[in-house]
Amino acid sequence: MRLLSPRIPGMRRRISPVVRKRRRVEVRKGTWTKKGSKSYFGYKFHTKMDMEHGLIRELETTTASTHDSQVDLSKKTKKYVLKLKKWVEGYWRITNKITKTLSLKTRDNTSY
Repeated sequence: MRLLSPRIPGMRRRISPVVRKRRRVEVRKGTWTKKGSKSYFGYKFHTKMDMEHGLIRELETTTASTHDSQVDLSKKTKKYVLKLKKWVEGYWRITNKITKTLSLKTRDNTSY
């Protein structure tokens, strides 16, 4: 199946009506959005990752103008959100312990 017309010397290639129609449909689906002073056309990918294995568990595609708050992947399964929350709490707990330990060591070394 040829989508483009045969090449004729001195003539430009014409795009077949099938390809032209397909391109029109793709253009209609995407939308424009503006971030700062730049304009973007296209789509956004929203992903939900499994924190335990680092795999993408769910992917949703929306138009570029859809705000991130409009897509909520956490409603479908709460397991991954809870794991993320636990990981963040654990991270901050460890970080706070490290900073407290470092500050105590610094004080002990300076107060002979």
